[in-house]
Amino acid sequence: MKTLTTTIRSLTAITLTPLVLAGGETHTWFELDTVPSAPKTTFDDWSVSYKDGLKVSNSDGSTSIKIGGRLMYDLGWQTGEDKAVGEQVEFRRARLFVKGQLNGSVSYKVNYDFARSEGDVSLKDMYVQFDDLQAIRVGRFKEYNSINTLTSSKYITMIERASIVNAISPDRNSGAGKLWEINENTTAALGLFKETSNGFSDNSGEWSVTGRLTHLLADTLHLGASASARGDSDSEIRTRPGHHMDGRITLSDDGPAEDSSLYGLETAWLNGPFSLQAEYINQSFDSANEAEVSGYYVMASWFTTGEHRPYNKSNGAFSRVVPSGDGGAYELTARMDHSAGEDTDRVEVDDLIVGINWYTGRNSRIMLNYVMADINEGGTKTDYDALLLRFQVDF
Repeated sequence: MKTLTTTIRSLTAITLTPLVLAGGETHTWFELDTVPSAPKTTFDDWSVSYKDGLKVSNSDGSTSIKIGGRLMYDLGWQTGEDKAVGEQVEFRRARLFVKGQLNGSVSYKVNYDFARSEGDVSLKDMYVQFDDLQAIRVGRFKEYNSINTLTSSKYITMIERASIVNAISPDRNSGAGKLWEINENTTAALGLFKETSNGFSDNSGEWSVTGRLTHLLADTLHLGASASARGDSDSEIRTRPGHHMDGRITLSDDGPAEDSSLYGLETAWLNGPFSLQAEYINQSFDSANEAEVSGYYVMASWFTTGEHRPYNKSNGAFSRVVPSGDGGAYELTARMDHSAGEDTDRVEVDDLIVGINWYTGRNSRIMLNYVMADINEGGTKTDYDALLLRFQVDF
C-alpha cells in the first residue's frame, strides 16, 4: 500500500508541477552548463524538477527518469539556373525522449522523431549503458566521429550540418561502444556498429569499426581525429548544399563496394565570443572504379552580445548556449563548404552560408541562413541561392 501511495504521489507531482524555465549566466567556454535546476518538489524519497526536461528522481539521484523533446520548424526559398523559384516548409525535427538511470548502475535513453514526410516515426536513439560495467553502451546511438555530427542539432551553429558531414559522416547505427575520459582534457572512443534501417537490421549491411580521439589544448583549442573501417559499403553518396530542401547532388555512384575506409580531422578554437571550427573528411570505396568522396568546411561565429559556445569536455563536442541578458543572445555566423566525389566523373559542390542566430531564451532560438551554392557535375556548372528560416524550441 505504501508503494502504491508513493507511485500515486509521484504521478500527481508530474502532472501538477509547472514547467518553469531555468535562468542562466555565461561560463568559461570549456565548462558544461552549470545553471541550477528550478526548485524541486519533494514527495517522500522522490523529487520532481525541471531543467531542459521534466525529471523525477529519488533522493540520491541513483534512479531517475527525464522526459523532454525538441521542435524545429523550417521555411525555405530557393532559386537558381536549373531551379524554378520555389519554397518549402517542414517540421525538420519533432522529437520526444525519455532517459535516466536505474539504481545508479544502468543509464538508458529512448528518442523518437515524428517529423517524417512519409508519416512514419523514426527511431533515433535507443540504448542502455552499463555504468558499473566499464560504461559500455549497447543499442542504437551515434557513431564516434566528427564534432559537427556529435554536437546535438539543438546546439549546431548553422541550420544544417556541413554538406560533407551530411554526405559521409556515419550517424546513428546499432552496436556497442565505449567512451573513455582519459584525463580532464582528453577522450577516446571505440565502437562496433551495424548499419540499420530505423533501428532494425535487414541483414544487408556489414559491421563497421569506428573510433575517435580528442584533446583540448590550453583550454582554447580542440583537436580531434576519427577513423572507420566499413564493410559492404554503397558508393552512392549524395548531399544537399547547406539546406534540407529538394535537390540532392550525387557525388559518387559506383555501385556496391566490398568495403570502404573513412577518416576525419577536426579542430575548433574559441576566444571569448569568437570561434572557428573546421573539419576534413574522406571516404574511399573498394568499388569498380575506386570511388572516393572528400570535403571540408570552415565555420566562424561571433556573439555580438558577449556569450560563447560552451564546450563539453566529456565528449569533445559543443553544448547549450545560455543568453546572459533579458534580450537574448545574438550570433553572427558564416561557413564555407567544399565537397567532391569521383568515380568515372568528378563532381564538386561549393557553398557559402552566412547567417544570424537569435537565442531568445535558454530553450529557444530563431535562425536565418542565406546559402550560395555552386555545382560542377562533370563539367556542367550550375548555381542557386536559398534563404532558410528556423524556429526552434526544446523542452
